[in-house]
Parts: sequence; C-alpha cells; structure tokens
Amino acid sequence: MIELTTFEDIFNKLISDYLGTTVEIKNKNKGLSITTLITTIDRIYIKPLENNTNKKWRKNNKKTGVIVIDRKINAQYQTIANIPFLLGINTMKAVFFKSGVIIKTFDIEFTIKKLVANQKRLA
Repeated sequence: MIELTTFEDIFNKLISDYLGTTVEIKNKNKGLSITTLITTIDRIYIKPLENNTNKKWRKNNKKTGVIVIDRKINAQYQTIANIPFLLGINTMKAVFFKSGVIIKTFDIEFTIKKLVANQKRLA
C-alpha cells in the first residue's frame, strides 16, 4: 500500500501502473455512487483550468487542474474521467493497492481497479 498526497506523484503513479490497462472505474460524489464503467486507459494527461472560466471546481481563486483519463475509439480519444485537483501539496489523497487505487479530491472519490482476464469475462 502506497499513500500519495500531491497531484504530480499521483499522476506519475497512474501513468506507470495503469496506462494500457483494462480497469473498472467507479466514481462517488459525497458518498453517492455516480458512475461505474469498464474500459482500457489509453492516455493520461494534466489539463490546467482557468479560474475565471471554470466555476465547477473553483475554490477561493486557487489554481486548479484536472487529471484527464482517455480511451481510444476509432483513432479518436474520448475522455472517460476528469479528476480535479488544487495546485499544491496535500490537496488530494490517493491510496495505491496491488490491484487498484482510491483517489479522493474535493468531495469526489474515484476507485480504479485493475481487471484480470477472468473478471473481464464475467463483467
């Protein structure tokens, strides 16, 4: 188990462990389950957000951004998850396990679980 608290460390660990992997992504907001999907992660990148154009994740005019997770369909990338963060240290929390990760930021919790061949067929 590895616990990380900076967006840069979490981003680098996501790339090293999950890029090109088939996963199940669950999204909860304030404890309520929002989405669950099974997909392959084909691209992960950081996108800065401008405070004056984005009201959804703005917090006291602090710099915000998102970790974007994409999948590739017919040579086009489609965004499957946006993980928001505040620029700085201890602004989000991620706990990496052998088969998955739980990321908590703002009031949102993302669970990304690696799938093995047998689990994928049952889903």
